[in-house]
Amino acid sequence: STLQGFSARLQEWGMLDLDSVVLDARRLQPNNRLIYVAHSLGAQIVGLAPAAQYFSRMVLIAGQIPYWRLWSMPYQSKMFLLGHVLLPGLSRWWGYFPGKRIGLGFDLPKGVALEWARWIRHPEGLFGYLPEHNYRKIDAWIRAYSFTDDEMAPEKAVRQLLQRFPRAGIEWRHIDPADLGLEAIGHFGFFKKKRGGALWADLLQWIDAPSLPQKRETDSPLLAQTWTDYKK
Repeated sequence: STLQGFSARLQEWGMLDLDSVVLDARRLQPNNRLIYVAHSLGAQIVGLAPAAQYFSRMVLIAGQIPYWRLWSMPYQSKMFLLGHVLLPGLSRWWGYFPGKRIGLGFDLPKGVALEWARWIRHPEGLFGYLPEHNYRKIDAWIRAYSFTDDEMAPEKAVRQLLQRFPRAGIEWRHIDPADLGLEAIGHFGFFKKKRGGALWADLLQWIDAPSLPQKRETDSPLLAQTWTDYKK
């Protein structure tokens, strides 16, 4: 694979790559709002970029703290296997993580896979290894989505991530697909018209709104009662 010997780490994607993109966007469009739309891992690493403080709104889809004990059985055993055996073992054996070979759908550089495995094993996830001060600076409005049938982002793990944004105004919608007349949405379904399409119009309206209700500021960890929660 071309990923063999390719040097990369998850933290670099946030601290360097994402940060550079945000700064470039701000330079090229100084009079426009910056809006961040992220899925899963992208939701986790946003605060690693110092420039994330320039976002006015963020959409976080199926983002979570990946610590394996935040999952319920039987998925907890799968996350344990992923973080303790598959990611570290296969990455060291092949020189990269051959996710496609084992049905996960994507391959990863060795350094990325090993770092992800460490986050799965640590109770604080990535925050067990990386600073979170930039997360505390983010005062954007956040619209967060999670789904009851998403085995990669259970409600408890999503909540743990959202608590890392104490200054943000958060609207979190934990959605049962049946409430939308759907059989499933899952981890990737939000981006498919037949599954997540029912949510797109409302989200676009939220993104385009010229203003939103004033956020409640707090220096303490975000608790449920401080959230602006429009979950139905």
